[in-house]
Amino acid sequence: MRAEIWLTFSRSDGTGNEDFLNTHKSEAAAFMRAVKRATDEMFADPKAAWDASFTYMSRDAANVVTNYSKRLGIVSDDFNPNMTNEFLSWPLLDEVADPIENQKRIARRQMQIAMNGGVLAGRH
Repeated sequence: MRAEIWLTFSRSDGTGNEDFLNTHKSEAAAFMRAVKRATDEMFADPKAAWDASFTYMSRDAANVVTNYSKRLGIVSDDFNPNMTNEFLSWPLLDEVADPIENQKRIARRQMQIAMNGGVLAGRH
């Protein structure tokens, strides 16, 4: 959800979407607090931050957040983000066949990391 909020209140030229910011000040502030908290956590314990986020990384750098957020009902089906995959010149990975099963796989991976450590701990 944080990424979708960012996509909504940011523009491709790096400036803020003033209309959104003026009408969603609390959401923008909450997003920035979340970014600050994540940054603090990353600098305090980079290994743990890596382990916590590795599962969510996009291997082809494509925007996968929009469809995920639509499935969860965070944004409407007609939501149009201010970003594009248009300039990615490499083949993109296919959407997962079963998004719900993929979420379950991610949850299992998170539990495994919580119990045993992750990539940076030398345990996979």
